[in-house]
Amino acid sequence: MNNDENEFIASNKIVRYALGTKAADILATLIYKHNYWKSKGKLTHKNGKEGFFISHDDIREETMFSKDIIMKNIKILEDAGLLFAKRQGLTKPNFYALDFKNINQFLRVNSKKYKNYKANIRSKPGVAHSALNLENPTSKNGIFPSHVGEKSETTNNKKTNNKKTNSTIHMNVAEYEEESFIDDGVEESMIDLIDSLKDSCDPQEDEKLVLSLYELLKSIVPAFAKFRPSDKDLEMIREIKSFKIYSYNISSKILRNAKRINNGVKDPKFYSLFVGLRDYNDNVESQY
Repeated sequence: MNNDENEFIASNKIVRYALGTKAADILATLIYKHNYWKSKGKLTHKNGKEGFFISHDDIREETMFSKDIIMKNIKILEDAGLLFAKRQGLTKPNFYALDFKNINQFLRVNSKKYKNYKANIRSKPGVAHSALNLENPTSKNGIFPSHVGEKSETTNNKKTNNKKTNSTIHMNVAEYEEESFIDDGVEESMIDLIDSLKDSCDPQEDEKLVLSLYELLKSIVPAFAKFRPSDKDLEMIREIKSFKIYSYNISSKILRNAKRINNGVKDPKFYSLFVGLRDYNDNVESQY
């Protein structure tokens, strides 16, 4: 089969792990286009960089992603230092230059974390994808790494009536290694739902995604089994849409809180899943 429609996008697993599936697929598409134009001897030099021109419509044709998703994930790739993008105007294709030195460095830096993530999954055979095993505080997990440092976590959320807590947000490998095993199927489902909620421009679709997230979040804490969604519960999920932090950061924070609820460290209340999340997001926003 030589038809274009029968080809696959082969994105890098480490990039999928660190930056998300959409960013990885877009990067894979741009690498394919770079290699294609290089093979034709038609790469262009602009601003001291070697690259090529491609429109959002062309990227959309390759990935099936909306323009908003493409723009958002190109920004993620730019922020990670993996590419340079220069807009040419509304009716012209944009210029992209891939930084293969930084891409290789990015893969090296995140390779060990990804291998640990895989090893932790494989070390727990027989775990069902429909639920999380968050009750063993000594086991490890494969939650995605964060790009943000530590900050004291103090919450004063009027919506949730949370009081101050003396815990700290440790967004580093040490804390991830202290976490319980997280089933990768559930974690990936959560990240995909959060991604979809952030990317959605349809209010009706938003509400469907909010309810789906509610049911998924309820399933990770046995004490929530008989819960019914309240307006405050759903509003906390809706707020995620406005957060600037990556979806895997949101997911990892919620899953850590879920573990603490299951271990009796936090109150078995739905709002306990979100403790520290807003502060974490505000901390990230303050750095940009």
